[in-house]
Amino acid sequence: VAAKTGGGAAKVKAATVALDKALAAQTAAVAADKAAASKAVQTAADAKKAGDELVAKATKEAAAALAKATKAEASAAAKAAAAEKALQAAKAAVEGLDAKIAGLEKTLSTYR
Repeated sequence: VAAKTGGGAAKVKAATVALDKALAAQTAAVAADKAAASKAVQTAADAKKAGDELVAKATKEAAAALAKATKAEASAAAKAAAAEKALQAAKAAVEGLDAKIAGLEKTLSTYR
């Protein structure tokens, strides 16, 4: 009976050792998967951060360009308005001179 029990105990011990090795291998595989997943998550987070920074920079540059264009447009509109005002003043001056000339011509024709 002792021989039978001893042989069975050795088999149980061998099976336990094999199970312990399998469990250790499985634990190591899970740890490696966790590390790979963590690295993938970090890589994705880094890529998102880089993308967000790129979008923020492009948005800032676009806003600056729009502000510059708006300022240039306002300046051009102000210059056009000033030119139009100057043109109207010049036309009024010409009309005033035409009226004076007409008056002088009328006076001159009176003396002829």
